[in-house]
Amino acid sequence: MNVDDLLADAGERWRAEQPPPPEIDFTRFGRRGPWAMAGAAAAAVTVAIAGIAVLNQSPAPSPPTDAPVIGDQAKLIVREGMTVHASGRVIAVPGKPVRLCAPTPIAPVGGRDPDFADCAYTGVTVTGVDLASLTNRREQGGSIAGGAGVTGVYSGGTVQVTEQGPLVVPPPAPVTKPREVPCAAPPGGWRQTDANNHALHEYVEQHAAELAAPWVGYPDGPPTGPTASLSYAKPMVVVVEVVSGDVDRVRADLAERYTGNLCVVPAAPGTAAKGAAAQTMAEIRPIMEDPTSGVYTAGGGETGRVKVELVMVDQRLYDKFAAIGFDRLDLEPWLRPIAP
Repeated sequence: MNVDDLLADAGERWRAEQPPPPEIDFTRFGRRGPWAMAGAAAAAVTVAIAGIAVLNQSPAPSPPTDAPVIGDQAKLIVREGMTVHASGRVIAVPGKPVRLCAPTPIAPVGGRDPDFADCAYTGVTVTGVDLASLTNRREQGGSIAGGAGVTGVYSGGTVQVTEQGPLVVPPPAPVTKPREVPCAAPPGGWRQTDANNHALHEYVEQHAAELAAPWVGYPDGPPTGPTASLSYAKPMVVVVEVVSGDVDRVRADLAERYTGNLCVVPAAPGTAAKGAAAQTMAEIRPIMEDPTSGVYTAGGGETGRVKVELVMVDQRLYDKFAAIGFDRLDLEPWLRPIAP
């Protein structure tokens, strides 16, 4: 997916974190701009990844508050002085604070070694890490990279490590069969394209009540391998399902706004939940546009609920998500508090 507009202000750091998804549903999006493809290999949920929202700094420590909390999601709030845990890639660059990076996929863009990619926007500063005992430790030009699972005390935006173990890699998600594109190929077949989809993105947001969350289909099979490989460069088709309204009108409107491969069809029965998810995404967009939110992906649609993956949850973010409603949201922070 095109990421030109979206990544203009995030630069190459963000571009380096775009992964190859097996199937994407554009309920996931982040900062204003075209959708890019990102997300883990979990094919069941669809993602919009124009959507790894950037983090210009580590989330600020949570201020004391007497605000009421709602349900189990409140247990995810990280407060000043709490013991927390996370597992991820460690990068130590001379003259810079050591960073522990959230598990956002990283593509080898421009020949850059992904193990040494900066994670200034998707991680947290750590102190007390034993760089000699990192999992798969590597050195390059004075920098050190590897993995670790750490437990420590969160204070002032930094985790002071008290325990360190090996990197914990979650088991791979089960692979599901990609959805078939419900439109016949145009004359000449589907094209390999990198069309700008900013205007399409805007249209879908403006008509969230009429349209299900768009998704991407791969008529020749999903991308595989590194982003620079031939196996990754496969045609993709943006599929827009119309829940209510005139399908021909929507198709004509989108054709004026998007020059890439497009398939506009009536929504199948039971797709109303996706429309609800798209509406929820529109409501959380201001949070994702906030560079201090730490949200790197968000998506869903099949059940109407939206899963939000982010660096951590502080009280400020919790209050914003609570205002939208936890009956529609599932928070999945990477840095989590440990119950006393």
